[in-house]
Amino acid sequence: MGLELLKEKAEENFKTAEWTEKRKYYDAAVSRYYYCAFERVIYISKKNGFYKSLIGEESHVKTISFFVESMKGSLMPEEKVILLNMKKLRRIRNDSDYSESKLEVNGYMLGFKCDFDRVIQIVDKFL
Repeated sequence: MGLELLKEKAEENFKTAEWTEKRKYYDAAVSRYYYCAFERVIYISKKNGFYKSLIGEESHVKTISFFVESMKGSLMPEEKVILLNMKKLRRIRNDSDYSESKLEVNGYMLGFKCDFDRVIQIVDKFL
């Protein structure tokens, strides 16, 4: 049951992101969309038996890299490149959570959402 709860939390983050996006709370949407994708990566990694629990500042980057490396036999070359954009999404999420500025619609749509949509489409193939 525990593993399925991780998948459920990812879905809750997705729904929350949609809600905040509709209200133009773009920084909050970035955070929730990112964690939706990241939790799905962890879920898939655990389900397939290659998850490594990592701690520290670069734990997300390392988890993403290890996920892409572990899934490489199931990915087309262009899908690997798209999945590595999760590192960019993490940086944007970091800025959205901690910087003293706010994302506007153009920065959100072009800088985050387009890449997120492409990433989540690939990740979801393995759910």
